[in-house]
Amino acid sequence: MAYTCKYPNRYRELCFSGEPYGVIEYFVHELGAHRMLFGSDAPYMSIQQQLGRVLFADIAEDDKKAILVGNPKRIVDRRSTQPPDRLRVIPLNR
Repeated sequence: MAYTCKYPNRYRELCFSGEPYGVIEYFVHELGAHRMLFGSDAPYMSIQQQLGRVLFADIAEDDKKAILVGNPKRIVDRRSTQPPDRLRVIPLNR
């Protein structure tokens, strides 16, 4: 979490099976929904269950839309307009 907070161009994705109750609300409060991405953890978890965690979270409807649709679309749209030399993968285990 500290790494995500430190760098404003980093996102937090919700792909983990052992997600404790209230973690989505916590992330939205600490980071903002604009820095979160949906992840299903499929095939290990049911996509319906994982989707339900977002849909039934105690957050605003606009936040749910951002996590599920708006943020991924914004990232893909932005990346598709950048020159190839600006697109790079940064390993997480630095």
